[in-house]
Amino acid sequence: MNAMVTSVLGVLVEAWQEIRVHRARVLLSLLGVAIAVCALSASVAAASLAQQAIAEQNEVSGGRDATLSINAYPSDASPAALDAIDEAWAKSVERHRMDFVSNVTNTGLSVRFPSGAVETNVTIVNPSYLEMHRVRLTDGTWFAADDDERLVPAVVVDEHFYEALGSPPLDSHPVTSIDGDPAHRVVVIGTFTPPYDMGMPAAYILPDGAERVLPHDALAASGRTFEAWVPPADIDVLMGQLEAEMRASLGSSVSVDVSRTDAAAYTNGEDPLLPLRMLTNAVAVVILVLGALSLLNISVVTMRQRIREVGIRRSFGASSARVFSAVLLESVLGTLVAGFAGVTAAVLILSMPSVRELFAAGGLSDPPPFPMDAAFLGIGSALAVGVLAGALPATIAVRVKVIDAIRS
Repeated sequence: MNAMVTSVLGVLVEAWQEIRVHRARVLLSLLGVAIAVCALSASVAAASLAQQAIAEQNEVSGGRDATLSINAYPSDASPAALDAIDEAWAKSVERHRMDFVSNVTNTGLSVRFPSGAVETNVTIVNPSYLEMHRVRLTDGTWFAADDDERLVPAVVVDEHFYEALGSPPLDSHPVTSIDGDPAHRVVVIGTFTPPYDMGMPAAYILPDGAERVLPHDALAASGRTFEAWVPPADIDVLMGQLEAEMRASLGSSVSVDVSRTDAAAYTNGEDPLLPLRMLTNAVAVVILVLGALSLLNISVVTMRQRIREVGIRRSFGASSARVFSAVLLESVLGTLVAGFAGVTAAVLILSMPSVRELFAAGGLSDPPPFPMDAAFLGIGSALAVGVLAGALPATIAVRVKVIDAIRS
């Protein structure tokens, strides 16, 4: 066992010494490999970041994987019917122990601004809506658990609403009214970036606050819409159970519809960036192959110039296996160094502020770290190139005859 370990360490040390002796040649021959590995790792990582950006954009509009939408429309739209829907939904949430749920009822109404009344899109939500839809706050805060106890209901508004209000400092607690009624005042606690610019003001409000300041006819006309973020594995069974429970509790006077709204319901798990990913990977592989061919060419030429050195080593008792492994590991160690350098360069490139801003402009708000699969792919590709580029020179070194090598 000790002899085997000593032999392996000896081969590694010998290969590393050869790299140090011929470092100028090695650096020049491995430059193409490092560039190719950098291109390959960076393209794979960039595709992953782009896919993450698309996923976040989809989650802003349709919710996370997997999001259910439960729509309930009563026939009479009375306060008692709406209360019955809320009670039935609360029982279903408790029965299935769903942690991320929200009221997502939309309504349009007039809001009083300094320049006059403007039609505004108001969405009734719960605090969990922030995580479920990745709401991007630009200033202020989101709803807290005790916001229902405010004397003046809180709202979180978009940039159009905030500008129409005069862009006052949020720490001054700016207040406006619904329909110009002083009794229907709301206070702005935060601003957000809307996923789509509809050209009109928009605001989020909590259910209790909506009951206090929004007209009943506006609430009744919209019915009730709820969302739940649940595990994807339970989605099909849960959809049927929720629809059956709501219909059983509310009867035929309420129309109930349960559907899935997240992007996975439409893409069927397919990658929308697959064509682009394949194209970029193909270009990077071509660059890697060209770098490997250049390395192989230089290695073969260099080995023919080192035939005398190999013959002398063989004459002093070096076995064919020792010579083959030393030459092969010399190539492998060199390409591994180039692989690590290429991956490091790719990490630095994708960490540049300008690159991050480019992905942020594309919708990436929660950038992940450098993908490990891209790093492993780069290192693995460098290792494969080292084996392929070192096998042929090692074979030439083994096949040479000792006496011919010494005479050359």
